[in-house]
Amino acid sequence: MKTLSSLCATLVLFTSSLFSFCIEPCLKGRIDAGGAYAHLEFQQERKTLRTLDLYGGRVDATVMLLKGSGICVKPFIFGAGGEGNYLSYGVGVGHYTPITDRFYILPVVGGTWSDLQSTIPAVPTPFGIAKNVREKFDSRAVYVGFETGVGITDKLWLTYVYQYVWADVKTTYTFPAPFPKDTSRGPSNGSNMAVVADYYVRPTLALTLGLGYNDSLDRNAFGGVRGWGVKLGVAWCFGR
Repeated sequence: MKTLSSLCATLVLFTSSLFSFCIEPCLKGRIDAGGAYAHLEFQQERKTLRTLDLYGGRVDATVMLLKGSGICVKPFIFGAGGEGNYLSYGVGVGHYTPITDRFYILPVVGGTWSDLQSTIPAVPTPFGIAKNVREKFDSRAVYVGFETGVGITDKLWLTYVYQYVWADVKTTYTFPAPFPKDTSRGPSNGSNMAVVADYYVRPTLALTLGLGYNDSLDRNAFGGVRGWGVKLGVAWCFGR
């Protein structure tokens, strides 16, 4: 179960950073909405035991506070279905630091809350093979990281995102009778990176594309979770 229990932490990494966006062209803030897809692979001894594909939608925002201070808040909510039901929401606080007119850095800290429910077709146990096992992950996490954005042109911006996440994960497996329910709780942590492209079709409207990758494999045990995700959406600036 250890390999599977790192799933929720991986999803926290995807949902807290994959869909960050460039705030530079927007004076007071921006609201972003779009569709998202995530693919996860569970590995043990360098072999893929199981994959999970999730499809959903996400809304998030960056709002500048205290004019001229550079302080901003970054709330989000993300829901997905497919081979599981997933809900995640959170908020970060950052500081927008312009270096030039077309380059900035935004350090950020925040917290996320996540819930995932899915079904495993078959799980080996000391009592035999249990089929259609329901799994539930509840995660509470904090993260630190940064965004850095560069303006290629007036319309095209690229943003690089890095975050490190510490998560407390509660995992529950509900087996069919006569197998007993199994519950565990423990920490999980890891890093994530993403690249986001924004193209402004109008001064207050942009098309966004985000690509993210996470590798939570244990190099010694040759197991863990590896995944990638993509998001396509639109964004509206306000206060420009």
